[in-house]
Amino acid sequence: MEQNRTQTRTQKRTHWRRQKRTQKQTQKKTQKKTQKRTKNWTHKRIQKRTQNMIQKRKQKRTQKMEQKRTQKRTLKGTTKKTHKRTQKMEQKRTQKRTQKLT
Repeated sequence: MEQNRTQTRTQKRTHWRRQKRTQKQTQKKTQKKTQKRTKNWTHKRIQKRTQNMIQKRKQKRTQKMEQKRTQKRTLKGTTKKTHKRTQKMEQKRTQKRTQKLT
């Protein structure tokens, strides 16, 4: 009778230990899975963010380039006009000089 009781006690103890062990293992497994999932998710989020940043940078660059182009175009137009104007003024001056001399 006494032996039986102790045997059951030890059996119970091993059962508890085994249960605890399996519980820990399952916990670890689930933890790993969730870690993987969150890792993937954060990686995707970071990837998306970097892609957006790159896209924005490209857009800014193209906008700046376009702005510069338009500025150059307008400047070219105005400089041509001013250049012509100065040429005409210079011609008039030379004509006046020649008239004064003669």
